[in-house]
Amino acid sequence: MIMERERKVISGFLAAHATLTQEASETAVHGYRIAARRLQSLLALWRPLIYKPKLERRLARAINRLSALRDAQVHALRFGGEVQVASRKLGLPDLFADLRDWCQRCEEWGCQPRVGEIYAMYLGQGLLEHIDIEGRWTPRHWHRLRLMVKEARYGCELLVQGGQASPSWLAGLSEWQERLGQLQDRRQWLKRLPEEALKDEERAARQQTLERQMKIRCRELASWLPALRELALKLLRSEAARQRGNQALSQEKRREKKEGAKRPLFASAIRDTSYLTRMPGCAPSWGSRIQRSLPPGPAASTIPSDMPKRILRGARLATITVNLPSRSSGL
Repeated sequence: MIMERERKVISGFLAAHATLTQEASETAVHGYRIAARRLQSLLALWRPLIYKPKLERRLARAINRLSALRDAQVHALRFGGEVQVASRKLGLPDLFADLRDWCQRCEEWGCQPRVGEIYAMYLGQGLLEHIDIEGRWTPRHWHRLRLMVKEARYGCELLVQGGQASPSWLAGLSEWQERLGQLQDRRQWLKRLPEEALKDEERAARQQTLERQMKIRCRELASWLPALRELALKLLRSEAARQRGNQALSQEKRREKKEGAKRPLFASAIRDTSYLTRMPGCAPSWGSRIQRSLPPGPAASTIPSDMPKRILRGARLATITVNLPSRSSGL
């Protein structure tokens, strides 16, 4: 199941790469970026066991190279226009050989569910670091949160496919990605506004509209942050690990209940009780701390002794020695 997930992500990226090398349409660029983000998340998930820094750097550069083109295409879809770029000018790297080596390493490791649990905690911690910010939020803070939410969204998609995350988490992160993406689009449109061939009145009206929409969106996002923080805590707590631990504990309790009739009553108490034995530094002085019970205590029915048992026990421990080498050559 998990290995099938890896094959699906890699084959999807290779198919998107082949499509983009033929045409640089809006659909092809968008499809390549989505497939590359999924591949990035897959590489990050397996990073504790398989680390290919060169592959990750080349993939990141390919995504960044298409960012400006993607922004221009989204702007053209919203306000009209057309963006034409030749596919050969994109300079996309060929990652087939690196991905083949990565797949071989992955098959050698086999199924490793723990990497998913570690990755879930990493995503949760990353979200919390971008949410728990002191002071006033700025557009840069929202932009960084958007990048982290996008990473968590594609990572959670892999975890859901591996049965290590809830589909509701993925739905929540997808909704947050859409909200933050709308804010980012308006930021980009506001930056492109001086370059557009518009009249002063039209430019001022559009600028006022975009700024008002951004303020409204920021207030809404700020009010929704507690829900996102709760989702980050769910990822950080690693529910899959806790459920597995609860399952193991239930199995242990059932085994103890089954074997309870065959085991002496005091066996569980002996097994579950922990003892801490300390060697005394010095034995108490003779007769200074003899424990005597008031008559007719239990000592009345035993053979009297002037030497406490703990002194004998301390003497026995004191006879335990360590054999040191008799020659200096052994040091």
